[in-house]
Amino acid sequence: MGGQDYFNNVMWPNYLTVESALTHHTCVDAMCHGHNSFSGGFGLDETNPVSPANYRAAQQELLCATPDESKLLIKPFGITGHGGNTLFNMSDPEYMTFLDWFQ
Repeated sequence: MGGQDYFNNVMWPNYLTVESALTHHTCVDAMCHGHNSFSGGFGLDETNPVSPANYRAAQQELLCATPDESKLLIKPFGITGHGGNTLFNMSDPEYMTFLDWFQ
């Protein structure tokens, strides 16, 4: 797995904070997983994106043996229920950004 460097330099700016073309929201929007809202038990600190706490929070949403079943992937892509609706399509580059983390 790409580790914290990949998370800090690729996942954070190109996956967690990228604005969804479908909803015009990001994962760290105030009412979602930012501003310590911890929606669904998953909270991110957008004021300190490279914090170890953000990396640990993301790790808890992963299934390393089967990355395509990780909550951090299946929820924003609408594969399973997500209170924030579907954020990305499977054809969006964010899908590969996520899977590349495991290469």
